[in-house]
Amino acid sequence: MKSYNLLSFFCKNTLIKRSSPKMDFLKLAAILSASFTFSQAAIQCSDYNDFKQFNGHYYTATVQKMTFEDARKLAEDSGGYLAIPDSKAENDFLSSLFRGGQYAWIGIHDPNYTSNYCVEGNSGCIYDDSRFRTLKGSSLSYKNWAQTQPDNLLKKYDIVDGKERVSPLGEHWVAMASPSGQWSDQGNHFGDTNNPVKNYALLEFDKIPDCAGGGSSGGDNNGNTATDTMQCNTNFSDDPNFEPTNGQGKSIACLQNSQQKYFCPAQLTQCVSSNDAVDGGSEKIEGGVLKTGKTKVRLTFSKSIGYNVWQVVTNDIYITDINAIDSFKLVYAGADDWVVPFAPNSTVAVIGGKPNNTKDALDYIPYRPSNDSYGELSRFSGKNLNIELKQYLHTGINKSVAFFATVGSGGWQLTYEAVGKDISCSNFGRNLNCTEESETIPFSAYKYTCPAGYQPKEEGGVCSPQSVDDLIDTNGDGIGDSCNSSVAPAKNCLGVTKTCPFNSSRECVLVDNKYQCSPFPCYKGVSDVEDTDTPVGVNDANNNGWNDDGTCSGQIIIFNGQDNRCKNWDMFGGLIGGGCCDKDNVFLGLVACKEEEKKLAKLNDAGKCHEVGTYCSKKISLGFTKICVEKKKSFCCFNSKLGRIFNEQGRPQLGKGWGSAEGPQCRGFTPEEFQKLDFSEIDLSEFIADIVGSFDTGKIQADSVKIQEKIQNNIENATKKPTN
Repeated sequence: MKSYNLLSFFCKNTLIKRSSPKMDFLKLAAILSASFTFSQAAIQCSDYNDFKQFNGHYYTATVQKMTFEDARKLAEDSGGYLAIPDSKAENDFLSSLFRGGQYAWIGIHDPNYTSNYCVEGNSGCIYDDSRFRTLKGSSLSYKNWAQTQPDNLLKKYDIVDGKERVSPLGEHWVAMASPSGQWSDQGNHFGDTNNPVKNYALLEFDKIPDCAGGGSSGGDNNGNTATDTMQCNTNFSDDPNFEPTNGQGKSIACLQNSQQKYFCPAQLTQCVSSNDAVDGGSEKIEGGVLKTGKTKVRLTFSKSIGYNVWQVVTNDIYITDINAIDSFKLVYAGADDWVVPFAPNSTVAVIGGKPNNTKDALDYIPYRPSNDSYGELSRFSGKNLNIELKQYLHTGINKSVAFFATVGSGGWQLTYEAVGKDISCSNFGRNLNCTEESETIPFSAYKYTCPAGYQPKEEGGVCSPQSVDDLIDTNGDGIGDSCNSSVAPAKNCLGVTKTCPFNSSRECVLVDNKYQCSPFPCYKGVSDVEDTDTPVGVNDANNNGWNDDGTCSGQIIIFNGQDNRCKNWDMFGGLIGGGCCDKDNVFLGLVACKEEEKKLAKLNDAGKCHEVGTYCSKKISLGFTKICVEKKKSFCCFNSKLGRIFNEQGRPQLGKGWGSAEGPQCRGFTPEEFQKLDFSEIDLSEFIADIVGSFDTGKIQADSVKIQEKIQNNIENATKKPTN
């Protein structure tokens, strides 16, 4: 029987093993959930959307809809209050915080539950907002009511047979619509699907709330914040001089300034000033009101009817001098159920319950019914109009003309508006429902704007028209030609450039009336984290030389190695100082490491591993750049120190490298490769010293030569072809 000698030893001995399964890694989500933990606080961050900054205050919208009183209590319990818009700019900002087509509560209400109700279906409602106060008890310094609001509406089924079916009656809470930003008063109404009425809520905070990094951070019921929102971490910085702490950093929700730019509220530091000039922009603003010197006269005709009717209604309008009138318009029409206004002095008759003259109809309120069938609607409908009628009028008696229809009781209303110099109500007849006022025309202007940290040389906003001609717009920029240009002068912004001392590309933000920045960049959690790690062991080779039948005919690998890795640096987790690649850290339990890393530490301590290199295993994207936040070291480990020695000293002889840190090449030698090694160049003193203890150096070298010769002889014998 043929002797395998040393080759049999290589097949069987534990110096040669099959590659182990790939190392199991924690999934990215688990890593992040461990990194981005928050402590529990009174404010529950999961109740709100992102926080944003405006003029030194902090704002957010609720995730869920709720009643006004529940919204007020939630805001107070969270250390804030329902937002109170004090200007158009703040109102526009608030309307951007929640979804379009929805309403959100603001901090304005009727504390006395005033009962000047506008009863559904009745005309003559009073749109009075004097009953409203802010939740701080002050009167309104800014208003943005929608048309015909606030109306304190009382719907027809809120009281039935004298019994109140909702409480309180009327509408006493104010909500803002998005995206228009207009306000309406709202209340509970019997039979409505949204009863009690619920909306989103807009909250305002005078200082940075906990969820935005002002104190202990909130989160969900598990103490975790969502990992896909803008956040920063106090152990993660792109400042080249930053030194992370040896421990897990604190994750904080980033805020937004008035320009919708994210910033981290942690460790804010004042920015550095420098002087230069840059181009700015312009913003359209309310310029003022021009008094035209003319009078606006408003004529209102209305009537209530308590029985079914389909009729043409007319009213006398006496004009003393048509040439004194510049404009005469129909500005409003409404009815319960239908009204169709016609041009003045038109001839209209009712035939079969419908008007016979449709060519002179100006509009149909609320709409034109199918087949002109004017039936029961059970509601009052109104519409604002702007229809010029002067061409139909003459000096003397004129008639307003309209078709009116109601089933049961109802009524109609028409309002006309005349403008002219030195005219008054007396010019249009007696005993009229008439009001008069000086005509004014609102106009706009452009103020010049600058980036944050700059001030305009020319402010803009200059517009002082003396007549209507001064408001003529020939260049289409939306303002009169007499006003300052809508285009800002070149290099109009002087300034004061503010530079972040931590990273010059980071924008400085105005916080507490100072331009500041944080050493910690904002990133978007999971979606900004890029896992650049590579699988472990993909380049490892299996030694399958020894077969089940006792033969050794497969691929033999001598001194085979395996890919092993450890995490030596983690910016989020505060893992520094070698991390799990420092065996002292591992053995003393100074850091939490995986079982594979603990095994690697033992192999390293036994001198069985060769370090291949370090690579970045995770990066975070920050706009146009990426920053490494986690590093790993890779090693080729062998079953003995002898295997490491042969690989470290034998590979250079064969021109065989170790691969890269991301993809180590740990395969040992094939018999053919092993035969090519010059054993006289292999220093085995380290291995022999471990076995025999302290020997004379000369004897160690002599034994080394004998071992090398013995190995060579066994290899030659094992690879000889058998003779017949």
